[in-house]
Amino acid sequence: MRGAAAVVTMVCCAIAPAADELDPDASRSGGNCLWRVSSASNEVYILGSVHLMRDDAEAFSVVIEEAFAGSEIAVFEIDLGAEGSAEAALQMLSAGALPEGSSLTDVLSPETYELAAGRLAAAGLDLSTMQRMRPWMIATTVALEELQRAGYSPSGGVDRHFHRRAVDEGLSIQGLETVQAQLDLFRNLTPAQDEAFLVQTLNDLDTIIPMADELIGYWRAGRIEELAELLADGYDEFPDLFTKLVIDRNRSWLPAIEELLAGSQQAFVVVGALHVVGDGGLAQMLENKGYVVEQL
Repeated sequence: MRGAAAVVTMVCCAIAPAADELDPDASRSGGNCLWRVSSASNEVYILGSVHLMRDDAEAFSVVIEEAFAGSEIAVFEIDLGAEGSAEAALQMLSAGALPEGSSLTDVLSPETYELAAGRLAAAGLDLSTMQRMRPWMIATTVALEELQRAGYSPSGGVDRHFHRRAVDEGLSIQGLETVQAQLDLFRNLTPAQDEAFLVQTLNDLDTIIPMADELIGYWRAGRIEELAELLADGYDEFPDLFTKLVIDRNRSWLPAIEELLAGSQQAFVVVGALHVVGDGGLAQMLENKGYVVEQL
């Protein structure tokens, strides 16, 4: 299910099912996907996020709630308030569209086009309505459709949950990058990467939900080594994409996090779990810079 992990993490990093779908013993056996990073003058908490959740997912642990309650600054990958703007919607449409005058038959092999038509029809979607969409956009659309059919909702994601609370409680809110910067990650895929990702997504549609459940089981239990291994496995077929999507962005975020550590206001940083765990994760990067990093 390596491709399925790539699909799941690209669309939503990890997905949280309802509490009754988890192994209750595993969910109590570890820590949290939360780190405290300490400098000489300040503390910053980094929460590895899941971007979609079911409405009936279990509440957050006490340690996560306490970390948020003690913070004055909330930081997210992007300003989630701006994400829903008309400008952001237009940016998404532009990034996910083929060049003027091109259609899917121009960029996909006949074999891939036939595979896409069949798999989308089985999922209740019509490829003929997607002729101007880039392959990666079709891949994320069909994956998200499957996840939402299973009861997952972007509005219930961890990051959106804490963004709403940060707004309500008057915290200072910051974004680590812009909507445009996120879309450029996909806009800059080569034609070969674009098609390969669509093929992998279509071939793995049946395993997206089981893979999501496995990922979130590790996430809830704070089993970071297993989580990192599973997430990284998904990108064996896409090493360049992993570098662009994860490592390069982590490096670009590091100065902003260090600036928070140099300040005096406690901050609560929420980014996709894939960005925090494993080799090249923010936890490791910050530890290598000499900060005290503790998983809670």
